[in-house]
Parts: sequence; structure tokens; C-alpha cells
Amino acid sequence: MFKNAKIISVNADAVEYHKQDKPRGSQSHVMSSSSTRLFAQFPSKWRAGYELPASASLEYGSLFDMLVLTPDQFSKRYAIQPEKYQSKMMRCPKCGSVSDSAKCRECKVEREETLVEKDWNNNSDTCRAWVQDQKSKGIETISPQDYNDATAAKKRLLADAPIKRFLDACVKQVWVVAEWHDEATGLVIPVKCLIDLVSREDSDFPKSIGDLKSTRNAHPIAWAKWASFAGYDIQAAWNTDMFVAATNREIINFCFVLSENFAPWEIGRRFMSQDIDQPGMDAGSIASGRRQYRAILADYCQCLKTDKWPGFDDTDEASADGWTLVQPDVWTEQRRLFAPKYVFTEPQAEDASEESGDDLTP
Repeated sequence: MFKNAKIISVNADAVEYHKQDKPRGSQSHVMSSSSTRLFAQFPSKWRAGYELPASASLEYGSLFDMLVLTPDQFSKRYAIQPEKYQSKMMRCPKCGSVSDSAKCRECKVEREETLVEKDWNNNSDTCRAWVQDQKSKGIETISPQDYNDATAAKKRLLADAPIKRFLDACVKQVWVVAEWHDEATGLVIPVKCLIDLVSREDSDFPKSIGDLKSTRNAHPIAWAKWASFAGYDIQAAWNTDMFVAATNREIINFCFVLSENFAPWEIGRRFMSQDIDQPGMDAGSIASGRRQYRAILADYCQCLKTDKWPGFDDTDEASADGWTLVQPDVWTEQRRLFAPKYVFTEPQAEDASEESGDDLTP
């Protein structure tokens, strides 16, 4: 269980939160919900340093989160790439032509140095130098289009009254740390979470916390499938339990505020529940996520204790030699069984009069 939990900060800097100075495979490595879910998929690969590949969607999501949750930190994290830059060129004092050459071929005179405004081009030395300078300061550069898109998505999100009311009721980016005490191994490992949205106790949502998600598809059915695949129920249970351990507040709902990452930036409102109105029936998403993260952390502690990090085929379903049998999927086989068949002969006409009554419509 989570013990010795406490809130480190509110409006936390996401970059600081994600810093990790202890190596994977050490007991002092701080586990988060996302790292726990990655470990569960492939312990060996995770131990070797696997991270989700960088993508435009992930970068957009980070930008969007900052604009909505901690806009005051924007200038510390991002710089908008200029649309134009000035380049040194040579101008002829007679005809005014501009070129890289020092002498005008037409006028036969020496050109003079001047500054010319050009469209931004990351292949130019000037533009590359600007990007590198920002990078050296720990600042990420974004295009004007990316900034405009994220700003438009934020405007669409805040135009939704229920979402605006929930956001206004919450403090943002709450950084919580704790310890996980494993019964089977006796190990104690550090854990953490960064909760996007924590409702104030005196608000209209006193028992809710939540997360802001950008997504390709906010449709209820499509997003529910993605949430299950991505392990958002694990995240909901992890964040809820750690926050309760730190504050002793009663939290029954974990809300997901959704924003599609393309125009017209459609929104969605979803939540997962503790199901406290049904005592003894731990059928809700948070209860499911809790069972999952507890089982994952139990495996993680076994890995730490034994220093064995299983690969894809190190399971109880592999053969004695460590090979996994590839079998046909029963559902696919059934679909094939009842699938339409090719017809190679002309169908025979049936004599309806032999098997039916006179009331059969011809």
C-alpha cells in the first residue's frame, strides 16, 4: 500500500517532475503511473531504457496541457519560432539587386552589406543557431501553427460550460510522492504522481480529481477502448489512492477532460468511479485499476529482489524451452467458418410447389 504520502507542490513544473536521477532496476528509482504501465508490458525492455517514441501528438499534448493548466510557465518552457528572420546579403548601390556575390556583374561595382528579411527556414545557419540557443537554455521551440492550434483548442475547451466550471473548481498540477510497501518482498520503493486537476473541498466537485487529455478521437466508444488499452484506469486508481493517502480526503470520481487534437477541437467529458454506492461490488474502473497496479507493483518488487527482468516469452504459457506457441484466434476462426463462400456452380432452381403451400408469394 501507499504510505508516507505528501504533496510536494501545486502548479508544479512538469519538467522538474519528470526528472529521474536514479537508474532503472535500482530500488531508489521513483515509479510513476506511466512507468508502471510500461514496465507491465515488457519488464526486460523497460529495464533496458525503453520510452514511448517521441511524436507530434505527444509534443502537442504537452503544449496544450501547459496552456490550459499552467499558462504562466509557458515562457519558461517554450519559444515560438519567428515567421521571418534577417539574413546578411550584398546589395548593389546602383541597381539595388541583392546577391551573395561581392560584386554586381551588371554594374561592375562592389556590393554593400545589407540585411534582408526572409521566411523562416530551419536549414539556414541563422535559424539553426537560434534554435540551438533556445535549446541551450532548456527552452523548446514550437511553430506559430502549433501554438495557434493549441490556443484554438484551449478556446474551444473553455467554451464548454461544464468543463469550464470543473476547471475553475480545481487547483492544477499537484505533485504527490509516497512509498509503496510490498508485503511479499518487504521492499519499500518511492512512487509519485502528477495530478492535473484537484477540486477544492469547498467547490461543487469536492470528491473529484482528474486529468486533461488530448486525443485523436473523443467519441465515447472509441475513447473507452483507447483508455482501456492505455491503462487510464490504472492511472485513475494510482492518482486517487496516492492523493487520498496524502490528504485523507474522500475521492469517488476521477474525471477525464478530453480535447481532440485537430480542428474543430471537439471536447469530451468522462469519469471513472469508485462505485461506493454498491458496497462489496468492486466492479468500477478505479477498482479494476487498483487491482492492476497492485499486481504490477508486486511483479516489479519481485524483479528488484531477484534481479530478473522477464522478456516477452518468459511467461507461464511458454514451453519448457521458453518458446511461445502461436495459435489461431478462436474468434477469427469462427468468423472464417461462417464467412461468405465462393460459388463455382450455378445455383439450382428449387421447386417451391413441392415444399410450400398455395399461399407462398411467387
